[in-house]
Amino acid sequence: MFLTKHKGKLIAAVIVLAVLVFAWLQGGTNAGHNGIAPVGSVQVTDAATPSPVPSGASMTNAPTPAATETPLPQETEAPIEATPIPTETEAPSEEPSGYHTAVPDPTEAPLQIEIEEPDEDLVAMLCTLSVRCDTVLANWEALDEAKRDLVPANGVIFFSSEVVFYEGENVFNILQREMKRAGIHMEFVNTPMYNTVYIKGIQNLYQFDCGELSGWLYSVNGRFPGYGASQYILQAGDVVEWAYSCDLGRDINNGEAVEGQ
Repeated sequence: MFLTKHKGKLIAAVIVLAVLVFAWLQGGTNAGHNGIAPVGSVQVTDAATPSPVPSGASMTNAPTPAATETPLPQETEAPIEATPIPTETEAPSEEPSGYHTAVPDPTEAPLQIEIEEPDEDLVAMLCTLSVRCDTVLANWEALDEAKRDLVPANGVIFFSSEVVFYEGENVFNILQREMKRAGIHMEFVNTPMYNTVYIKGIQNLYQFDCGELSGWLYSVNGRFPGYGASQYILQAGDVVEWAYSCDLGRDINNGEAVEGQ
């Protein structure tokens, strides 16, 4: 009787309940599309937009770069250098270029003999000889007044001339012979200690006549040998010059003193 009396209300209540249930179900589905993920769901983001990584966090999902294999150094053979074979070379000459000197045995007497009539076996050669004292002109005040008339105006006592000498002769030989031929005074003295001769004066111009550092020196081919004139053996083509120096040779040797003569 109750069901019959309230049948209409019960049907209406069921319909209302059904509508509410339907509405509730629809509301839950729409909530998932509004950015609120239901519990246990996975939120998918756009692949084109990278997710920011918090500062200090490690990217555990970042791809690990492939390990590169470091090549091991290969052993290479060092190039073999050929060892040069030593060749025999001549020992360098101790004498400067332009010298043709043969110093005689110190125990032998210096050659001082003038050859006036040479044998046919002797070989005649030519060299150049000159004698000058032009340095005195630049030191005129230092020159002994008694000797001033002996000095030529141009300072040349024996002009550069080609003269004959013979094989084995030395610088002293040609000076002695040519000064005699030209009528020019020359004085020398033997010096046994050095086994040579010392030229004291030419044209009456002696050592110390123009200062305490003055005297006669000779050169061959532009160089000063450093030993006595009777020890320098001549060779063909040599150029011999006797010069009077007022300063131990510095005034005739580019500022360098000459020793040993």
